[in-house]
Amino acid sequence: MVQISAHHAIIPTRIQADFENLSEIEQKLYLMVAQAYLAQFYPPHEYKATQVIISFADENFVGKGKNILKLGWRAIYKNAVQNGSEEPEVSLPPLTQSEAVKYLSGKISETKPCTGATFDKKVTTPPKKFTESSLLQAMKEIYRYVKNEDLKSELKECSGIGTEATRAGIIEKLQTTGFLKLVGKYLEPTEKAVMTVKILPEEIIYPDNTPIWETELK
Repeated sequence: MVQISAHHAIIPTRIQADFENLSEIEQKLYLMVAQAYLAQFYPPHEYKATQVIISFADENFVGKGKNILKLGWRAIYKNAVQNGSEEPEVSLPPLTQSEAVKYLSGKISETKPCTGATFDKKVTTPPKKFTESSLLQAMKEIYRYVKNEDLKSELKECSGIGTEATRAGIIEKLQTTGFLKLVGKYLEPTEKAVMTVKILPEEIIYPDNTPIWETELK
């Protein structure tokens, strides 16, 4: 018998799981926990982030990509990317300042200067609705949703909204109090939530105040 306290970590045992007798959902959950546990023993995932700004017709277009240097712990999740459960990372080729834009002409080794371009008229789509798991991640990486870009670096140093132990409880409380409802796998705001956001001052509904509060608490 092992004496444990609140918020204890995963404790491996020598008892082998009866994997074949688990349901499909239970198997996926088991593998997800096992992957997360094993990943902590792997080396860091190292990559070089690239951002390219292309000027055309008096407008700037921004592209972002990553060049992976060492796969590290992401090797555990390599199959997840191949199976489509994670977005594959986009890799940009080596670029230099003031380099002319080129396009591929059949073979990767053959490039020519870009002499023209066309555009399509399309309608923008709204951001994807949150699932419980994606909302948990958004609460952890709250700096992505800040209104004042200057506060992003400060918010990265914060632990986000809530902690690992309390975020799920916050989402559950929002559902039980009638601010969120689960429609299929997506969380949607109720009329009560929409009205609340409308009457609140703007500085309250954005996460910008979080680093200010954190600083004052310190």
